[in-house]
Amino acid sequence: MKKPGIILANDHHRNQAVISLKFDKDQTLISRVKALPGARWSQSRKFWYIPADQFNLSQAFEALQPVAFLDYSEIKDIEKNIEGRSDEKNNTVQNSQHAKSGKSIEILCNEKESTFYLSLPYELKEQFKKLEGAWWHGKKKQWSALDTEENRLQLTALLSKTELLPDFKIKEANTHPKVKTPKLQNPVMPDEKFIRHLHLENKAESTKKQYTWYVKWFLTVNRNKQPDENPGEMVKCFLHDEVLKRGYGKTTQNLALTALQNYYRIVYNIDLHAEAIPRAKQKRPLPKVLSEEEFLKIYKQCDNKKHQIILKLMYGCGLRRDEVCNLKTEDVNIERELIFVKGKGSKYRPVNPGTKLINDIKVYLEFAKPGEYFIEGQTSGKYSGTSIAKIVERLAEKAGIKRRVTPHMFRHTFATHHMEKGTELRMIQEALGHASSKTTEIYTRVSRSNIKKMRNLLDDMEI
Repeated sequence: MKKPGIILANDHHRNQAVISLKFDKDQTLISRVKALPGARWSQSRKFWYIPADQFNLSQAFEALQPVAFLDYSEIKDIEKNIEGRSDEKNNTVQNSQHAKSGKSIEILCNEKESTFYLSLPYELKEQFKKLEGAWWHGKKKQWSALDTEENRLQLTALLSKTELLPDFKIKEANTHPKVKTPKLQNPVMPDEKFIRHLHLENKAESTKKQYTWYVKWFLTVNRNKQPDENPGEMVKCFLHDEVLKRGYGKTTQNLALTALQNYYRIVYNIDLHAEAIPRAKQKRPLPKVLSEEEFLKIYKQCDNKKHQIILKLMYGCGLRRDEVCNLKTEDVNIERELIFVKGKGSKYRPVNPGTKLINDIKVYLEFAKPGEYFIEGQTSGKYSGTSIAKIVERLAEKAGIKRRVTPHMFRHTFATHHMEKGTELRMIQEALGHASSKTTEIYTRVSRSNIKKMRNLLDDMEI
């Protein structure tokens, strides 16, 4: 259930600087606010308030955060409010000196991981553990947590107890240089007929964007040529000179080819498949699978009800990470004991959660009372895929599993374990939402029961 919100703001009441607390009438919130030092109700202004010289953000968080989401974005000079000084002018000067004296703590924010890292004072560790995704990195001697707005607010309040000011900095990622996307001069746009057809085919937005970009790139490079004159040779030259020579990989080459095949089919009714244009061969690695023992080790490290449900949906039902995030509460049918999953291409498929998971879901619904989305973030709304990846990574590390574990490994494990238990290939295909059985067949190559059918020659020798 979504937490009610409380908006904190700088205000004045009877010529006195105050912090106002505005929220919809709620007896639980009222009783909590009344307990804050200096809290009063303004009959004329119709809001609760605390004199600015008595307001302490840390106290407000401790009292209100368990039952409400605090929004203090409207408070100006938040450092002043955290320190709780009485003299406004004096306070500004002191805060300036405070910052210059170096009493701030550097917090490195990794945008790619949506996580921040810091060296936390020891006395704050127990309270820091309450932040979403909080984790201790023994080798680096650092704490981390998910970089969400609410985590930042809670951390700011927490640090105020030791008179430290947070200094959030973006951590520069050590990544390999990316291939530069070409800048098109006076780009030639695809025919409206092509764009319209993609809409009529109900292609995903990401697909339409990709196809349009590659066709635009192709047409711009060949602006002085007629696309329907020797199209096969034109496309081959484009893929070789513009895609491969720029350093793009096999995936980009094949995406560009697919986009151009669609373009010629739609606009010129030309089949590029007949032009013998080679498609880059891509290695298809075997899926990485967990053993049943490894899954249980990971699950036993999890004591969060929401995280437990996430793990069970991925392993027990074979859901992708994004499918867990996009799952709506209305798609979980308790009466029929079915879950309707929205997969790739916006196609729905029913999956069987089984008796145990249905019972767990009933408990979870009573406990979490989710809104629109079955798995919600701290401030309601869709749960983050990055959060799921972090949860899995940390639980696996805690379980002592040395190799890297990702959310998609649970889906691979679901399929492989079903294969080993003799479940029909067709049923596994439908549960995974695969359009072709060939995609599902790859799991036969890692199924332990299939591999064990072939006896090792050494077992027949006494050596």
